[in-house]
Amino acid sequence: GAVSIDIDPAATTRAVVGNFREADGLERRQMVLIDLTQNPAVVRPDWRTLRYYPTCSRRTDTYMRDVTFSPDGEYVPVATTGGPNPGTLCDTATQWDVSESDLEAEPMWLDDTGGDTLLSIASSGSAVYTGGHQRWMNNPGGRDRAVAGAVPRPGIAAIDTEHGVPLTWNPGRNPRGVGAEVVE
Repeated sequence: GAVSIDIDPAATTRAVVGNFREADGLERRQMVLIDLTQNPAVVRPDWRTLRYYPTCSRRTDTYMRDVTFSPDGEYVPVATTGGPNPGTLCDTATQWDVSESDLEAEPMWLDDTGGDTLLSIASSGSAVYTGGHQRWMNNPGGRDRAVAGAVPRPGIAAIDTEHGVPLTWNPGRNPRGVGAEVVE
């Protein structure tokens, strides 16, 4: 089922993330875009990503945690959990272009924690904010330790929407606790 759902400001597209492998008869693993301009609404047959096909952990059926639209509806940020698995989208914040037609869509950018869970994500238009119990951002391949280029961002981070790198804003969370998340 769905873990998180959001609708773009124009009410034309719904983004859904969760523990599914199929939606509306189409293979769609963990993320789907739904065209709300059709009656009834249909899964977009022209958009899919293969990046959420790999598993992160055998202990869980999904690593998706949150999805939201940008204020202009042009992109969708996603937050995940899953453990340190370099080369996957486990424990990452990603941003997806929803205007493109692509059956092998790639994220516009990704920001890797190096093995720490992200629980929530939001967009102001100029920044994507994410919360969890992460220690770092910009830490691909970190596997529970900081590697070259890692930026300390304990529990909360702001990410540049154009390049996917952490912004200088860093309120930090001490202690990090279970993690920062949105409760709706």
